[in-house]
Amino acid sequence: MATPSPALLALWQSGKFVTHLDVLIERPDGVETVMQSYRSFGGRNWIRTLSVSPSSGDSPIGSGKLSLHREVGAASLAVLMTGSALNQNGGAYAPAIEFGREVQINACILPPGVEPADEDWIPILSGFADDPQWGGGSTVEVPLRDLAGPLADTYFREARQFGDADNPPLAHVAGQSILDGEMGPGQYTLESYPDATTFEVTRFDVEDTSVWESLEKLAEAAGRIARTRRNYAAGTFAVSFVAPPRDVTTPAYRVDPSTYLNVTNISTAGRDARTIVRAYAYTEGGVELVSQMPPESDVGSDPLVKQYGPRLWQYPFERGHPINSQPELD
Repeated sequence: MATPSPALLALWQSGKFVTHLDVLIERPDGVETVMQSYRSFGGRNWIRTLSVSPSSGDSPIGSGKLSLHREVGAASLAVLMTGSALNQNGGAYAPAIEFGREVQINACILPPGVEPADEDWIPILSGFADDPQWGGGSTVEVPLRDLAGPLADTYFREARQFGDADNPPLAHVAGQSILDGEMGPGQYTLESYPDATTFEVTRFDVEDTSVWESLEKLAEAAGRIARTRRNYAAGTFAVSFVAPPRDVTTPAYRVDPSTYLNVTNISTAGRDARTIVRAYAYTEGGVELVSQMPPESDVGSDPLVKQYGPRLWQYPFERGHPINSQPELD
């Protein structure tokens, strides 16, 4: 997400703001489709609860859980209520909620009493609806996955080879060939990155893997990380090979205890606690590098080690990995 404006940061730091949420879900409208806001659908707000887990290094596919009211007054989203106005398109049955529909989650913070304008909304997840759970009760639960979901579901039907030893394409060009060949031309765009000319693909083999896994491997070979986003200007889903954030920077904003309002529950998983973190890597010449937090000399006096014990976590980077210098490993 882009760096918040100074005015938005000031509002956040003040603690005197209201959070607004909107969920847009694709639905038929004539021969086309529209992104329907469930903050106001048929004059009603259908959003009950929402949780979002953005993509990360450990979970490259972002996900979410959306709960909508099943019925509000006489209006109904229930898939079997074929006569409901919300499930109609030009007089024909067309369920409002279905598997595979595009979903956009937007949010904004504003001073109390101020209603959001179009420019206030910030997208926090773009993706698709997984299988809606109707079950019983008064809600419909809609699992969500971000744009990497279909890429992770699509596997190569046969072994393929990309690249050319005599005229090697750039990494993002080879990646676009993968997307066009498996997902269909124009469905996803792989954006170029500023220093794309630093990596050319002489040969890249894929077999028994998903499209997303192949893109991750190609990005890693180029010293990048594969990420997805919605390209609003072009109207396409975009994949980017982005540089990993390796440099230590001064934080733009620090979250202090006073930032949190109405916290009802905080939990920690003790089985996952680690007090010593160690990583290994290799230089281009094959020299082993080691980095550890806290340093071995400070382990005996480290307060977390004293409190929870020496719980070690180790991660080895293979030879040839883009992280191949001591500063990057540190």
